[in-house]
Amino acid sequence: MIDPKDFVKAFKKQNINYFVGVPDSVLDTFINFLHSQKRGLTHRVAANEGGAIGLATGYAISKKRIPVVYFQNSGLGNAINPLTSIVDKKVYGIPMILVIGVRGGFNFRDELQHHKMGPITLKILKSLGIPYKVVNEKKFNHQIRHALKYSKNNSQPFALIIKHNSFKKQKNHKIFGKQKEKFRRYEYIEVLLKNLKKNTYLVGSTGFATRELNYFAKNLNLNTSKFFYCIGAMGHANQIANEIALQKKKNKVIILDGDGALIMHLGNLSTIKKTMPRNLIHIVFDNKIHESTGGHPVSDTNLNFKLIFKAFGYKKIFEINNPNKLVNILKNKKLVNTAVIIKTKPGTINNLPRPSLKDLIYFKKNF
Repeated sequence: MIDPKDFVKAFKKQNINYFVGVPDSVLDTFINFLHSQKRGLTHRVAANEGGAIGLATGYAISKKRIPVVYFQNSGLGNAINPLTSIVDKKVYGIPMILVIGVRGGFNFRDELQHHKMGPITLKILKSLGIPYKVVNEKKFNHQIRHALKYSKNNSQPFALIIKHNSFKKQKNHKIFGKQKEKFRRYEYIEVLLKNLKKNTYLVGSTGFATRELNYFAKNLNLNTSKFFYCIGAMGHANQIANEIALQKKKNKVIILDGDGALIMHLGNLSTIKKTMPRNLIHIVFDNKIHESTGGHPVSDTNLNFKLIFKAFGYKKIFEINNPNKLVNILKNKKLVNTAVIIKTKPGTINNLPRPSLKDLIYFKKNF
């Protein structure tokens, strides 16, 4: 396995000290090491992968130096537009190194949402004209030097592909101090499901929110015919819920969103503002991290979601830190265009199961 410290050191030896990206579990300890560095390099967390490419482009044209952009292969779709329309050598020709953590590839059994992207990641890079190397424990220093030389000489990106378990596991760098919140997300989800009214539609966002929803729904033996688990498409669950609310106007529709997912495609709220279904209840869990990919911080941990929801036209906005308060809110029969911001403590259930393909087929058939 590769020591993240040595991996970063290999870049710094080549005078590369700018890193930007979006959290990924395959790159977990690499990202943790970047966070631990207080000087000697610049590290930025982007809202989404396209934004990371944008930040890297700004750095490259300003400093005339090569940036490093990291993300999960599932985010390659977000990155393709700026890669092809700005960075490509047929346009501006911006040199940069892409460090891509691969989920679902190289015959590694992974979650359902990675089954398509995993096997085609290298094919996509090839179709984009982006050369790549699968990083090797014994050759990574040479591979990094080669990637930088190629990127610079050809004025284009070069990708370094990171397979599962490539980096050594290390004790997580403590990013935050002691948090004051007492309750975790799953405690709110359990309370929500125990008090869920009949005929309510429920959409769970990517990551632990959906997995916890799945866990409690099965434990409580609930009818899940009106549930939708958005296991992929990070940042778009609220759009799915928005359209469901517009089509099912006589039913309450609840979206369980995450702060990282909401931030990733914050512009989606403008569509909700435009259509503003009265029956939509938008819950966002704010724990300031991308928890399911390793607990790395979101792009900005100090966003005021209350002001954001107000700017996007939500009529009623609540900010709570106790599950009992959520129950009281849901009992209110006059809720319209509602947002509920829940400050939560990080943490999830041990050995948390994932929704199966059988579950997804059931949802699609019975929704």
